[in-house]
Amino acid sequence: MPPTSVNIFEEGAEIVSFKVVKEGVFDSKGLYEYMIDKPAMYPGSSGCRNIRDVESDLKAVSQIVFICTFEFLRNVSSKLLPTTKEFNYFTKVRLLSVKPGSW
Repeated sequence: MPPTSVNIFEEGAEIVSFKVVKEGVFDSKGLYEYMIDKPAMYPGSSGCRNIRDVESDLKAVSQIVFICTFEFLRNVSSKLLPTTKEFNYFTKVRLLSVKPGSW
């Protein structure tokens, strides 16, 4: 925070949980609202300086996360748990490792 700041709104950061991708569609309107409209409501504040860069970075990251998640699940299902018997064993071991009463 700059030394001349007198309130929290001058900090410039607010962490809000926001789904950037909803049902497989990138939410540009929602991103614009959280990055431009809402911050500009406070006196002396403005939104994101370069929304296009933020949007393109988030699109790239969301695609990478999707691909990595898909590959991870594919690898688990094909290499680690190829049969129903092994899957059931894995599930039972996992359930047994949980403390009683915690589920």
